Amino acid sequence: MLRNREIVCISILIAVGAHGVAKHFKYAHKIGITDEELKEIIIQTIPYAGLPKALSAMALLRRIQSGAELQL
Repeated sequence: MLRNREIVCISILIAVGAHGVAKHFKYAHKIGITDEELKEIIIQTIPYAGLPKALSAMALLRRIQSGAELQL
């Protein structure tokens, strides 16, 4: 159930363009959501959130994957 809630939360944060999605990307790994699944979530938001928001989320995910620190 927690996994499903996190997927929904990430999707909504991408759709509204919230910067808080970065924390959720990091947390997602702790509950077993893979990088490939996160990429798929981002791709699935394109028709609803638009390509610019999805591209922004993908760039953010890549920064997190490379070990970038979050600036809150």
